[in-house]
Amino acid sequence: MTALAPKRVAYILPHAQLGGAEIATLRMMEAHDRSRYVPVGLLFEDGPAARHLDHVGIEHAVAPLRPRFAKSRERRTARNWLEQQLSRLGIDLQHAVMAWTQVLAAPAAHRAGVPAVWFQHNAATWRSAIEAWATLSAYEMIFVNSRFTLAAQQRLNIRKRPIELVCPPTEVADTGDVGSFRRSIGVGNDVVLVAVCGRLLHAKGQDVAVAALAKAEGNLHLALVGDSAFGLEPDYPARLEAMVASHDLRQRVHFVGFQENMSSVYAATDILLHPSRLSETYGLVVAEAKRFGCTIVATNRGAIPELVQDGRNGLLFDPDHTASLAQILTRLAADGELRKRLGAAARQDPVVTPALATHELERAYDRVLGN
Repeated sequence: MTALAPKRVAYILPHAQLGGAEIATLRMMEAHDRSRYVPVGLLFEDGPAARHLDHVGIEHAVAPLRPRFAKSRERRTARNWLEQQLSRLGIDLQHAVMAWTQVLAAPAAHRAGVPAVWFQHNAATWRSAIEAWATLSAYEMIFVNSRFTLAAQQRLNIRKRPIELVCPPTEVADTGDVGSFRRSIGVGNDVVLVAVCGRLLHAKGQDVAVAALAKAEGNLHLALVGDSAFGLEPDYPARLEAMVASHDLRQRVHFVGFQENMSSVYAATDILLHPSRLSETYGLVVAEAKRFGCTIVATNRGAIPELVQDGRNGLLFDPDHTASLAQILTRLAADGELRKRLGAAARQDPVVTPALATHELERAYDRVLGN
């Protein structure tokens, strides 16, 4: 029997910078069984995502122009470019990442005669024109990243297409020098280190963490890991620094920027704090930090309770009540045994590896392509 040639899947990424959706997508692209599915990247701008694909040897192309969504001519140019790439690269299946990308990609796939799927990483609502537009576009299947996202997308599934839950993969080496990150920020092993990891945005709640630290008791230090991204709120880091200064916390709050080696961050962290005001649709840093046995303290919104059960493998709080977070931090600073128990439970939870997540994708691809 002649072996079937592998199918070529075009992953269309919305951003060149690396947010949670982009990181999860790149991990799954790398994990494909190349004898069955060969990933190809299509990007609307150059940047870290393209450099990563270069590094791991995945074929990709970058559009000459990143379209502004409000400009119909630029949208048409992007669609035409996508259609050309689908034909030029011999693509068998188009996989768009996020609703914005699906809106651009769906007409290109239709004209190229290529079946399309897309991955919804947001909680869709009819109030968003882009989310509604994506839901009404042409596709064979939607992927979602959590039960929270699934429930939201089901409310918009007017086309009655299959929706598959595929949790984003966790891939951070369970190694790391506990001392290297602490030394880099000037913190000793006697300090209880709290880390907030993510883009510096008001919605992500770094200011909630600073306000709680100002009220908490104990030898606590706070590491803010991340930078501004996607051109959003460029003044927020300066506002955070002013807030830190106003609370006289400059010796205890460390702005450490983007960190390539997150293993060292997690290995050095006692408490992974996720203070997001958003109803997060997954929580990749939470899933990663659990693997290292960090004590997880996170907001009680969105999909986070799917990863953290209050009192079992972490503690949940309402981000609108910084006093309750301050009490939690005070308690954890004084109770090392509680930190150890919660961290051990978190570390024992099942891990979604890139191989597992990609296997679920491939099974769904098989159904779409009739394999």
